Amino acid sequence: MQVLQLAGRDASSDDVERQVGAGDDLVAAGGDAAAGPGSIKEQVVTFIGKEKIVLYGKMYEVEHFKLTSKDMTLPKDKRLNFDIWFDKKNSLILKVAYSRMGNWEYKVKNFE
Repeated sequence: MQVLQLAGRDASSDDVERQVGAGDDLVAAGGDAAAGPGSIKEQVVTFIGKEKIVLYGKMYEVEHFKLTSKDMTLPKDKRLNFDIWFDKKNSLILKVAYSRMGNWEYKVKNFE
């Protein structure tokens, strides 16, 4: 079982940490499903390019993707707009950033 320790930060600079185990889904294939009786939003994933990022003093070679809503007629506050940095070597999403009710950034702090 792979265990990740995630660190996040919102616009108010409050730190958030969460342990993620094998039973948690980080990315849904084909669409984003809201919790409870929600909707499924079709998404478009665009490859931005290869980059090097530094997280907690360690450099990673990553692939940067942009995940957006396919339906641009959705209200702006309902559209998906995520930046995702994927480490192909370790098969991990190392960082996710988005703006909704503030600027949010989640980074993998540690993994086993």
